[in-house]
Amino acid sequence: MPWTTGLAVRVFTHERAHIGRRRVVEALVTLAQQQRLAGVTVTRAVGEAAGAPAGEGAPLVVELVDCVERVEAALPQIAALAPHGALSVTETRIYLPASRLRASDAHEQATRTLPPEADAAQALQALAQPGVRLVTVLDAQRMPIGVIALNHVLRQTEGELASQLLNLSQPEQLRERLLAQLAGKRASDLMRAPALTVADDLPLDTVAHMLTSSHITRAPTIDAQGRYTGVVSEHALVRLLLHPLLTDDGVARLAATDTDAHAALTSSIEPTGGAPLTAGTLADRSVARLTEAAHWEEMVSAAEAGVALVVDARGILRGVIEEQALLEYASAPAMPGSGLATLRRLLAQATGQRDAIAPERPHDLRAHALCQPPRLVEPPETPLALALAHMVAAGGVDYAVVAAPDAPPEGVLWRQVALRALVGA
Repeated sequence: MPWTTGLAVRVFTHERAHIGRRRVVEALVTLAQQQRLAGVTVTRAVGEAAGAPAGEGAPLVVELVDCVERVEAALPQIAALAPHGALSVTETRIYLPASRLRASDAHEQATRTLPPEADAAQALQALAQPGVRLVTVLDAQRMPIGVIALNHVLRQTEGELASQLLNLSQPEQLRERLLAQLAGKRASDLMRAPALTVADDLPLDTVAHMLTSSHITRAPTIDAQGRYTGVVSEHALVRLLLHPLLTDDGVARLAATDTDAHAALTSSIEPTGGAPLTAGTLADRSVARLTEAAHWEEMVSAAEAGVALVVDARGILRGVIEEQALLEYASAPAMPGSGLATLRRLLAQATGQRDAIAPERPHDLRAHALCQPPRLVEPPETPLALALAHMVAAGGVDYAVVAAPDAPPEGVLWRQVALRALVGA
């Protein structure tokens, strides 16, 4: 729902001016509706310049408004519908609610694709690229026929591999083992089909519904002919929906303290009335809590949901232990960030052998030694849209700890839960 640069086109015409068999004003309003422009307004003028054509009735001004790209695309048709009227185009700043924004406004065009005959090595290489979470498989007409995600690929491997994870100290070893098990397979064998696709002209609030109700974070986008145009991701969608909260500190401060301002900012993606949604109302209170003295086995068990909260004797938050941190510790001497820990986590999840991440560790290892400060803490009263905006601004974190200062944490607010609530899914 961002403020963005737009164009306002004013057509100066008359009440009874015609183009063919249609009145000009009716033709312009119909065009705006067909092109789904953000706004069209017809105003009766109080006067006009000398020399105006006689018999065409009162002067009218038809104003059409949308973002720059859409107005530029419609300008030739607008001009053709008003051959005898004057036109003016003015740059303006417009506010577009989520229902006016489209998937094409949020999709990423530079994404990886593969033909169905690509081999397993090409698929793994594509998934290993920074930032690539989904590879779309296209047919000869560039129509999506399936998608490849790493966790789906790993589900096709033998369960025995999960039990051997900790014996593999280098990412190359794991990659070679995976390739050996996937030998002879093509992209068409590894993909999940059919692909859930999103039409480019679908409103962003509808796209959010689709992603959250399907429990996925991204999907390929297609044009009117069904051809691939890119990928729309939950992260890009959230960033676009919450653009005002991310770019205007003044608005963010106001939204944090003023219920009416918050309601105005989030009205296009928060469909229900009543009490505003806050971080506290949707906090996941089932997230495990650990004492600072908790040992290794307790940490592994508690972090199965992705994160565990570490509290002191008074119950006050001291830090968090993420499953990723445990995997990196268990993966030593592999360097954190090498990708081996991530592969191990996905493989353990895909094969149902999560206990593969729990090797023997020193008996004196305690939670205080592995916990880290949370990347984001939100007070319970934080408006949900603002909490979601903070997650994006913090680098796309997928959760925030919900806790008031000097008070026990209430739980964790997950990013997808927040998005699902804001769009009413």
